[in-house]
Amino acid sequence: MIDTEVLFALSPTDRKHEKALKALKIKGLKIPDTVLLEFQVVLRSRGVLVGSCCEGS
Repeated sequence: MIDTEVLFALSPTDRKHEKALKALKIKGLKIPDTVLLEFQVVLRSRGVLVGSCCEGS
């Protein structure tokens, strides 16, 4: 089971990026819906609209 911190560490500029990538390779990894909700709320509080972070890719 992962926490919101792992999702934020997926940013290539995060110092824990490599560890986050390794964590995602764990078989049976679970990401609770509450983690995704918290991630979305934090992004919104930072002014990032849901969906806008991936536009243009």
